[in-house]
Amino acid sequence: MKAAGEAVSDTGEKTIAEVLIERSPNGIMVTGSNGLIRAVNPAVHSMIPIVPDAVGRRPSHVLPVERLADAMSPEVGEEVEFHFESGNRVILVKVVPMDGGRLAILQDVTMFARAESHRREFVANVSHELRTPATSIAGYAETLLNEPDSMDEFTLEMVSVIHRNAQRLIALFDDLLYLSKIDAREGPLEVHPMALHSIIGEALDKGRSPADEKHITLNNFVDEALVVNSNRDALGHIFGNLVENAIKY
Repeated sequence: MKAAGEAVSDTGEKTIAEVLIERSPNGIMVTGSNGLIRAVNPAVHSMIPIVPDAVGRRPSHVLPVERLADAMSPEVGEEVEFHFESGNRVILVKVVPMDGGRLAILQDVTMFARAESHRREFVANVSHELRTPATSIAGYAETLLNEPDSMDEFTLEMVSVIHRNAQRLIALFDDLLYLSKIDAREGPLEVHPMALHSIIGEALDKGRSPADEKHITLNNFVDEALVVNSNRDALGHIFGNLVENAIKY
């Protein structure tokens, strides 16, 4: 009798590692330093239509997913992680270096991807629906504030509070909608060189009105020649929030 957990290979029996790989619900594929596939477990075959006799061949010859085949190349030294769709399933892939070759782990994240998609849709829809009444409230309050003489001091203060908080709600819903758009993007944001001075200037312009109400002076001291590589919308949103918080607090 062999003790539980003992790995035996010289008698032809499978080692514990081999059994774990074979029975793993995650797809596992290993290549050697020569770039040839050394092992593929059954889960990989259930996730993607890989060629049956894949062992001993190059990933590019047996894998239908070009991005995965490229990531398995021994010339790729760093870790690679990405999603791809296989039929109606969403597969998460992580490829890491191992003993001169590459180890790929494939995980079926279809349920998680669907739940995340529903979450994004819910946040976007709720934010959009709630923004409409908040805009109406702010609009009516602003109309009343344009005729301050028609109200007593106490009523005027209450209408001012209503208008101020309605504007805060609108800004919050706009942030949620913007974050939903970013969240729904596939891959990284597009990055381009841009003048930081103009980005800061736009953020200050948006905050000029509330700053004037609090007698706060906004100045842009950024060098006009300073260029950064970034996404214009995302960076503008960041600086816009910084300016808004600086004025508010």
